[in-house]
Amino acid sequence: MNSCIKNCYFYNMKDYITKFTDQIEEAIKIGNNFDFNDKFEYKNVVICGLGGSGIGGSILKDIVKDELKIPVELVKDYNIPNYISMKTLVICSSYSGNTEETISAMKKCHEREAKIFTISSEGFVEKFSAENSIPHIKIPSGSPPRAMFAYSFVQLFFILYKNHLISNEFLKNVDQTIATLKDKQESCCSECGDPLEDGRFEVCPIIPRAASIGDACNDVSNLTLTCVFLAMIF
Repeated sequence: MNSCIKNCYFYNMKDYITKFTDQIEEAIKIGNNFDFNDKFEYKNVVICGLGGSGIGGSILKDIVKDELKIPVELVKDYNIPNYISMKTLVICSSYSGNTEETISAMKKCHEREAKIFTISSEGFVEKFSAENSIPHIKIPSGSPPRAMFAYSFVQLFFILYKNHLISNEFLKNVDQTIATLKDKQESCCSECGDPLEDGRFEVCPIIPRAASIGDACNDVSNLTLTCVFLAMIF
């Protein structure tokens, strides 16, 4: 990859970060328009996803641990836990909709008759959901998956909320997050600077001094900022 392509890639990522608050606001609209409001007796929650989609599940698990009454498990493989059953809420998230591992896990969960919800921009996940009457949340397509982190991440909360597993308190926290990010956005982006000669940016690593992401942040505003960094660097 030549330096010109590298520079274009990184500048585009800077643009995506600048528009991150717009993503969050649009993600809330998508979640609010998700037509589902039913109540089942779940024994556990399983979130299937890799990369940017998998990161969202990891962060969600840490955020809701004090509110959610049932355990959350993450699946980042072709196989699924043996305990998955009709009383398992499964969320399969793949930005492209074509992630092999997520598709494999989704099919196996469907065979177990688990209650599945899916998130994707297009691809096989969307097609499979339509063919099998699986509730599907469609997010915007055509961008680098990790740059679209806010869309899939916010939907995880809405799926739990509309299944009566968490309250809508997260919406207030998200609003606070948007306000904080907008306030800090200009200064944060102006400090990014220009890329080095080889197309890379000179950055300073951020290392949380805590046992978990949630413990490292005192409020959801800071937590979302942490999410942005995690989604971009992993």
